[in-house]
This record gives sequence, structure tokens and C-alpha cells, in this order.
Amino acid sequence: MKSDLDALMKARKLDALLIFGDAEYNPPMYYFVGGGHVSGALLIKKVGKEPVLFYNDMERDEAAKSGLKTISYSEFPTSDFLKQANGDGELAFALRFKHLLSEYGLSGGRVAVFGKNEFSQLFGLMMNLVRLMPVL
Repeated sequence: MKSDLDALMKARKLDALLIFGDAEYNPPMYYFVGGGHVSGALLIKKVGKEPVLFYNDMERDEAAKSGLKTISYSEFPTSDFLKQANGDGELAFALRFKHLLSEYGLSGGRVAVFGKNEFSQLFGLMMNLVRLMPVL
């Protein structure tokens, strides 16, 4: 049950959960969001905090149906990070996520990653985040 989640996370010494992917056909995301057409989302669940759902602009209304706190990815435009990444799109994407995670209080700690997503995209992001955020 969701009410047991914080205790389970503490027992496993987890500071947060990151859940990537769509709300459909993705059991971890579906569990929190309840379905709907939300694609390419990120859900952050920190111990003792309510989950936060990051979504693409076109899916604002669908994301709102989840009842969770929602934040648009457009608040963190990848273009803002392209210069810092010298035009490297994959690195810019990782810098964006680093900023997004840090902005919401997740700059270190033990994190579990869940979800159903294209492996190559998520793998590149995670490898860059490990390099950019070694304490995560």
C-alpha cells in the first residue's frame, strides 16, 4: 500500500524513487498515476514527501488527473543546457535532469530507479547523471 511506502523505503535505506516512462503499460508509474495518457514522465518520490510528477506540456490535463503535484518539463528547457554541454544533446538532457533533481531537493543519496522506458535513452541519461552527480 502507498501508506507503507515511506517505511519500506527507510527499511531499504532509500532516499528517493525515480520512476520513468509512460503512465500506461508501466506498472510502477501506473501505481502512482493511475493510468491516463501521460508519456515520457518522471515521478520523484522522496521519503516523507508526496510524489511529484514531471510531464510534457501537451499532457497537462492528463497529468493533473493523477491528483499528484505536477510540474511541466518546460520549466526546465533542454535548450538552456545545450550551451553548457557544447551542443551535446545527450549531455544537455542529463544536465537538465541534474538541475531538475537538485531543484527538488535530490542532489545526493541512495535512489532506486523504476519504470519502463527505452533502454538506450535512459541508460545514457543515467550514465551521465552518475558522472555529474557522483553522490546520487
